[in-house]
Amino acid sequence: MLFARIGANDPEFNLRRDPALILRAKNVKDKTFVSIIESHGSYSPVSESAVNSNSSITELIIVLDTEEYTAIQITNVKGNTKLFITSNTNASKEAKHNLKINDETYEWSGPYYFK
Repeated sequence: MLFARIGANDPEFNLRRDPALILRAKNVKDKTFVSIIESHGSYSPVSESAVNSNSSITELIIVLDTEEYTAIQITNVKGNTKLFITSNTNASKEAKHNLKINDETYEWSGPYYFK
């Protein structure tokens, strides 16, 4: 893991100098990193308390990772599971996809599937 700052080698100095985090894996040809940005909760400056500040996601699992597709299973605290599949090679809105994962077939049009 590397802590960095974006725009560090910008010759025109027109990039913001925000902090960044770079994840690396040694001795691997391909590696997929998955994360979720989850907006949740609120903070009251008057009462100085956070409301609903805990994550609702309990698990992220990569169920398929090929050159053509990546599929992620997302589970929340209530046990509900969603599947997100993205096409890694054809991001056309008109593209039709047909994919079988764990004996279940998924068909959709466009760059991704989420259900």
